[in-house]
Amino acid sequence: MSKNKRIIAIFLSLMMLISSGIFVNNAHAAQAKPTVYAHSYTVMDANSGEIIISEQENKRIYPASTIKLLTAIVAIENCSLYKRITVKKSTLNKVDVETTTAGLKPGYAYTLEELLNMLLVYSAGDAAEIIAESVGGTRENFVDMMNIRAKELGMNDSYFDNPVGMDWHKNANIYSTSSDIAKLTRYAMTNDTIRAIVKKPQYVIKNYYKGKSKTLYASNNFLRNYSYSKNLFTIIGSKTGTSDKAGYALSATARDSSGREVICAFFGKSTRMQMFQDINTLLTYTFNNYKNILEKSFYDIRYSSTKTIINKYLANGVLTMTSSGKFSGSTQVSKKEFVTTTNKALKTSYVVNGGTAKITLLDVAKIFKDYNSKEYSQEIKNKYKNRFKNLNSTDFNNMVHLYELNILPHDYGYNANAKISRQEMVLMLNNMPQRVQSLKTFSIFTVNRIRHTSTIITGKGLKNARVKASVNGKQIGKTVTVDIYGKYKIKIPKQKKKVKIVVTISKTGYKSKSKTIIVK
Repeated sequence: MSKNKRIIAIFLSLMMLISSGIFVNNAHAAQAKPTVYAHSYTVMDANSGEIIISEQENKRIYPASTIKLLTAIVAIENCSLYKRITVKKSTLNKVDVETTTAGLKPGYAYTLEELLNMLLVYSAGDAAEIIAESVGGTRENFVDMMNIRAKELGMNDSYFDNPVGMDWHKNANIYSTSSDIAKLTRYAMTNDTIRAIVKKPQYVIKNYYKGKSKTLYASNNFLRNYSYSKNLFTIIGSKTGTSDKAGYALSATARDSSGREVICAFFGKSTRMQMFQDINTLLTYTFNNYKNILEKSFYDIRYSSTKTIINKYLANGVLTMTSSGKFSGSTQVSKKEFVTTTNKALKTSYVVNGGTAKITLLDVAKIFKDYNSKEYSQEIKNKYKNRFKNLNSTDFNNMVHLYELNILPHDYGYNANAKISRQEMVLMLNNMPQRVQSLKTFSIFTVNRIRHTSTIITGKGLKNARVKASVNGKQIGKTVTVDIYGKYKIKIPKQKKKVKIVVTISKTGYKSKSKTIIVK
């Protein structure tokens, strides 16, 4: 065989291997997508916004009641949840007779939050009309607000002419795509109010009519009685939709315990039960085959500029995924949380007292003075003379140290008593590694022999360091302080022979050290 023929033969063989699915970058890519009955669907990584798998994702479809997520967003962003809204007969007269309703009665008043529960749990069209007219002033104005917000969310292939999702009225001008509805769902599920409502299997209207209540059951069967693979993920809600033109629709959100979150915006062309079955199939396929590329993240930082930094510390174990999936970046942190997180990030063993108190900027300054003992010239200190003039000399020097290390987030204020938020803590962590030194190590630490008749543990250590003893993780005796002569003494109950006693010494600015002594 000639050289050229051999090259051609090799090339053809490679093409056959590629077409057969043997040569793929991702082993899962060789597995065919499941067959489902849909006009269109989009499966999206909710944290990253990347589309994982899809079918006709840009095809124009009727969105039906899935747009009530947008109705809720516009309402929440333009009105107080606690505003009481009285149901007007004139508004109820505008509700289409074919629309699902909660059966609200004129003259009764509900908060916006109560109406949102009716809107999103039961898909109540009367709640949608009441919300639209109250928040927008008029239904038409509210719809304009919806379309403006949709464009801001990147829903460029969508338009709506009502807040309900109706598509059966004369000259209906309402359309979207499964890709746009996935974008809408992704944003909606960062809102705590929406997120809390859409996971409810039912909602009770307490003041429904003449002192009686009324229970509305969720239109999303995943939340009620549909069985699915809960070992892989949990469906945490989102929004259904049904009409003759749209078919059976549901934009479902599923989450696993590691913070991976997936949206399946599905517009079916079969039965309602088939829709739930198909969505379960697509979600199961996605979590089974694309788990390694789904982004682990907190839902409330989805659009945050600090997302990459926070996710870095989540991936390396410095931060831990919460059961709710929320980071809560504005929450003030305690000294214990700050120091524990810092120790994980820097691989140190810093010890701090008063761990339950909220940590202030001055507390942080004191900690990093221990991490790095650099001194600064009077010229540098003069830069901060007026800003820190109310502090004593020690606190002043510590604050100068903190700012000169550039550990703080950009344009951070100078209030020494300001409490640190969780997001600020992470931004500080990100600036620490190259600007701090390792904690000091104890040059002196001894434990004298312990006998089964002993009631005292003695030894030597660094002056003012703290020493404690424990057996099987439980402390025995009290924590003591090393005296001015470098000696310590811990009173303990007698221990049996061969018992292992762990003696630990610690001090601010030092890496704690332990020794294990076997009772003789």
